[in-house]
Amino acid sequence: YTFLDYFVEYIEQVKHKFAERTITSYETSLWKLRNYQEEKRITLKFESININFYNSFQAWVYEQGQSANYFGCIIKHVKKVYKEARKAGLHRLHGIDDDEFKSIKLPSDAVYLNENELLDIYNLEFTVEKLKEIFPDIDKKPQNVRNKIESYKVIRDKFLIGACTALRVSDYNRLDDCNLSNGVVRIKPRKVGEENVVIPMHWMMKEILK
Repeated sequence: YTFLDYFVEYIEQVKHKFAERTITSYETSLWKLRNYQEEKRITLKFESININFYNSFQAWVYEQGQSANYFGCIIKHVKKVYKEARKAGLHRLHGIDDDEFKSIKLPSDAVYLNENELLDIYNLEFTVEKLKEIFPDIDKKPQNVRNKIESYKVIRDKFLIGACTALRVSDYNRLDDCNLSNGVVRIKPRKVGEENVVIPMHWMMKEILK
């Protein structure tokens, strides 16, 4: 009975407690740990989880071009599962107690558009001339031009609605007519513990919906 065996079992145990997004995050960590195990040709036992594993796994993750926060998220899950296994009596080890065995979380860059930049996108006209800058031969088939323009308009409008509501993708993708009334957006976030939110519609969003 290995560490990853219990990892699978733990995910099953908490599926009804955690949000779908959290479970997906745990499953991603499990998948990455399996890849590491296969590539290193080892079996991750409970006694394998120590500072030596931490250093080796960190180097392996960074070699793949992943970020420190990505690594830190997986380590956070490793520590949680390891502790829960100890509570369940599956081991009496303290391999994660080293001060260096820590979940890394670095501040991320805040990338955003201001209202004037959003307005530029809102006012952008998709013309054949603009499309030809990217697709030089697009005007040879008029139907392609029409389809491309319509698809760009849809993408632009969806992007602007996302910017105007500032909802998480998991909530934004669920928006429907039933969430839109009387000039506001009403939705119950999927994240566990959050209350219903009411968002006043920005004038751009109102015009797009018209």
